[in-house]
Amino acid sequence: MDAHPDKVTGFGDVSYWKDGRETYDNTHLIYSYPKGVKASFTCLTSNAKDDYQIKVLGDNGSIIIDYQNAWKYPEGKYEKKMGDVDGVSGATASWTEGKGIPIDYKHTEPTRQALEDFRTAILENSMPLSNFKSGAKVAFAVDMGIRAMDTNEVVSWDSKYNI
Repeated sequence: MDAHPDKVTGFGDVSYWKDGRETYDNTHLIYSYPKGVKASFTCLTSNAKDDYQIKVLGDNGSIIIDYQNAWKYPEGKYEKKMGDVDGVSGATASWTEGKGIPIDYKHTEPTRQALEDFRTAILENSMPLSNFKSGAKVAFAVDMGIRAMDTNEVVSWDSKYNI
């Protein structure tokens, strides 16, 4: 998106490892970006279902990325069937998701990939994909999330972060 978050809100707690640590072990954050884009970050130390995943959900479909693989799930391609009424949401229809379409991309283990990208930038005399600007934007966004959890408030982007 080449954008920074406008604001973030969320919750964090040391609720699983009660051993004196201060870093939250369970978090849920919602970042609001320009043009109505929302990004959600959740970390549940107490539950390993689905392991590590990045999910990108849009109106044309979804992409799920794990450590080594990625799949796309086009929106509107599901087999719709009538189901029981859900007493909580009132939903009466459901669908089966299927296995998704594998996305074929050449990528190594993430740390090695970052080093290879850096090497390529040096050899080609180009700006690395991960550079001081992208690193600063990520650091400021993480700081916003931590402050939102610490204060239980919505934290807005500070213009002094603009690079």
